[in-house]
Amino acid sequence: MLGNIYAAHQLRNLQQSAYRAHDQFTRGKRYEPGIDVFGVSQFGDLCATSGAQGAEECPFWGGKRRYRFVTDVRGWKTLQPLESADMIIAGDSFLAALGGDDMVDQLGWQLKGLTGLGYYEAAHPGDPGDYLQRLLEIDKERPLGRRYILLVYEGNDLAIKDRSASIAVDPMPPDERPLLRLWRDLLDNKLPRLLNPPLTRLLAIYIESYRLRQNRHTHTAFDASDIHAIRGVPVAFSVNNRLVSRDAGLSLPRSLDPSNLGYLRDKIKCLVLVPTKYSVYLDNRPLQRRHPLLWADFQRLRQSGIEVMDLTPSLKRAAKAEGAPLLYWPDDTHWNKHGIRVAAHAMAADPACSRPK
Repeated sequence: MLGNIYAAHQLRNLQQSAYRAHDQFTRGKRYEPGIDVFGVSQFGDLCATSGAQGAEECPFWGGKRRYRFVTDVRGWKTLQPLESADMIIAGDSFLAALGGDDMVDQLGWQLKGLTGLGYYEAAHPGDPGDYLQRLLEIDKERPLGRRYILLVYEGNDLAIKDRSASIAVDPMPPDERPLLRLWRDLLDNKLPRLLNPPLTRLLAIYIESYRLRQNRHTHTAFDASDIHAIRGVPVAFSVNNRLVSRDAGLSLPRSLDPSNLGYLRDKIKCLVLVPTKYSVYLDNRPLQRRHPLLWADFQRLRQSGIEVMDLTPSLKRAAKAEGAPLLYWPDDTHWNKHGIRVAAHAMAADPACSRPK
C-alpha cells in the first residue's frame, strides 16, 4: 500500500516534468479520458532521444509549441464526437499531431474543413494491430459500415512480414447482447487498471529509461540524428528513419494482410501511408523502389476492395514548392501543421480515402 502511494506521487511528478503532453496523459495504449488542457511542448522527440535535457542542448531545436490537448471519454485524442462522426480514422502519433500542433491542426479536423464531414480520430501511438483493435472496439459501439481509414507510418509501422505479429479478427461481427457488452466493457476498462497499479507503472518507466540509456552506448542508430540544412534551417533526420527508408525487405505486418482482416476487410475504406521526413526530403526513389514488398501489399489490398494512398508524392511536391515552409518539425520525427494540411488536401481530393461513398 505504501509503495503504491509513493509511486502515485512519483508518477504525478514525472507527468508534470514531461516535455510533451503525450507523456503526461498516456495510460498504456490510450490517454486518460476527458482531458482538455492547454500545454507547451518544450522540444521535439529527436532532441529528447539525442539526450538533450533542454532546448539549449539541441542545435536543431524547433522552438516551444503551445497547444490544446483534448481526449474523449474513450481516451482518444480527437475533437469529433463519435456519435456524429461520418468517418473513423485510426492511427498513431502522426494522427495525434504529437510534434506539438494544436487540436484544430490534426488531420481529422483539417479534413472536416475541406469536406464538411466529421472524422473521429482514434489517435494514440501504437502499431497496426492496435489500430485494428480500436476499430473493433468502435465497431461494437457504433457500426458505421465501410467508413474506416487506417493511417500507417513508414517509420515504425512496417515490418518483416514473416517475423511480424498478427491479431485474429473474426470473419463475422460479434452479436452481443446489451448485458454481455456492458460486462465486457467493464472488464476492458477496469481490469487493466487493477492489474497495473501505480508501483508497477513506475517500475516499468524506470526499467525502460535504463534500457534506453544502455542502448545509447550499443544501438546508437536508433537515437542518433543526421543534421541537414533545409532552406537554411538545421533539420534533424533520424538515422533509424534513414535505415527504414532504405530497407527493401519491409512490408505491411501480417495483421494488415487482407486474409487476416476478418470482417473488418469490408469496413476499411482506405489505408494511408505517411512517409518519414527522410523519405520526403532526402530520398528521391518512389515507393515501389524503396519498398517493393510493400508496393505488392498495396496491390493486394486494392484487389480486396481497400483503397491505398501513399502521401509521399504530395508531400514531396509541396516540400519542393517555391517558398514552401517545412512540413516536418526540425527537431522531431513528426509532421507539423503544414505537412498535415498537405495530407488533408491530398485525401480530400480522393473520395475513396475521405468520403463514405
